[in-house]
Amino acid sequence: MLELIQYSIEFLDYYGYILVILFGMIHPFIGFPPHMLILTASIALYGFVRGYLFLLLGNVIGIVLFYVFVVYLKKMRKTNIKQDSLIDKISVWLREEPTWKHLVVLGLPLIPTHPIKYALPLSGVSFQKHMKIFIGGYLLLFVCDSLVYFGTLSFITDLIPTHIGVILITIFVIVIYFGKYIFKKQELT
Repeated sequence: MLELIQYSIEFLDYYGYILVILFGMIHPFIGFPPHMLILTASIALYGFVRGYLFLLLGNVIGIVLFYVFVVYLKKMRKTNIKQDSLIDKISVWLREEPTWKHLVVLGLPLIPTHPIKYALPLSGVSFQKHMKIFIGGYLLLFVCDSLVYFGTLSFITDLIPTHIGVILITIFVIVIYFGKYIFKKQELT
């Protein structure tokens, strides 16, 4: 396995960094499922620190591009975008709930957040608040994905003791459970 990773690093060379950043940029547009795969590839190819940094750089660039894209679409229509009842409810939720709840909901894996992602720039929040919520959400996503990554790694290799892996997976499950509770409490649908 280590030979395959080493060969991949040599084969990709600097293009690997570009691919990690590119996939990180695309993630805000396409949603939650591939983030764990991208993080795993990034850590496997470039190590813990460089893998996280390059993926985070790509995510930040993608968040900025996503904001510009949604605001541009809104301006292209030259009128207010007709919002359906779900987007209206999400906009009310965004206005009434504290910022930390937005951050938690956007940062938890396994919660479909596309309506919230699109409603946030449409709700008229400032670019600075948008960045704060998204970057905070992505940092939480990194933490949750890391719990799964290192928890699963403990069952595959001997690098991490199995009991620590069980603890990491348990923490992940608890975080997901309480995070979904925060979101479902509002009954947006």
